[in-house]
Amino acid sequence: MIGPGYIGLKAAQEALGSGYKVYVLIRNPQKKTEMQALGLVPVLGDLLKPETLEDFPLVGNVLISIAPDQHTPDDYRRVYVDGLKAALSRFSGQEKLLWISSTSVWADSGEDVDEETPAVPLTEQGRILLEAESTLNRRHPRSMILRLSGIYGPGRNRLQAFRQGIWPDPGSAAALRYLNLIHRDDAVRAIHFLLDHGQTGQVYLGTDCEPFLNRDLARWLSERLARQTQLPEFEALEPAGKRCRNRKLKVMGFEYLYPSFREGYGSLLKGENAP
Repeated sequence: MIGPGYIGLKAAQEALGSGYKVYVLIRNPQKKTEMQALGLVPVLGDLLKPETLEDFPLVGNVLISIAPDQHTPDDYRRVYVDGLKAALSRFSGQEKLLWISSTSVWADSGEDVDEETPAVPLTEQGRILLEAESTLNRRHPRSMILRLSGIYGPGRNRLQAFRQGIWPDPGSAAALRYLNLIHRDDAVRAIHFLLDHGQTGQVYLGTDCEPFLNRDLARWLSERLARQTQLPEFEALEPAGKRCRNRKLKVMGFEYLYPSFREGYGSLLKGENAP
């Protein structure tokens, strides 16, 4: 496991629960005790310092779920391109490797996108992600790519921002926009599903079953939560964004715990109200 963040650490813990021995790359030595307490095996190293990666173990599966500290093009390149190259230099090529990418490699066309849709990103960050995918395909014969849409779940959602009147942003409320989300637990389940059943050399799109408008979630939440300010008015404009479709995973037999924001946010609200 390289990148023990919101998704990666949960995926590592789930793998541990399935009987795997799980190594986790960490930069901060102070996290060693925390990882050991979870039953994980910490490996100290930094993707941005290739000379620190000598202790990579021989493993059967590799999950890379990394992210830059800052969202500048330079940081994207250092982490996603240079960091990936450093990691790949330590592997034999025999491992099954899953790389977590993003749906931002597709431009906001206002239309449906899936794995067959050409990726033509409009931002420099999107182009760098696509370059990283290309690097992975060239250099690791047993790799797969999972492009995740917006990830939400416990500790990472819009509930507090909605209550405070921060989301939807009152200053841009006229901008209708498609949202594509996946609950953290479904993202983690998709990761393990692909490590077990995915075909190397393939790209997969990880998103739930229902793209929706930001207005839809705002109105749904307004029926269930108190809010400091009134909902802003949404103008009847052509929505921006794109609609991500998960046909490929569904055809393979993957089943979602939270097929739409209603199930996912409903679960979060129940969790808040639990005794």
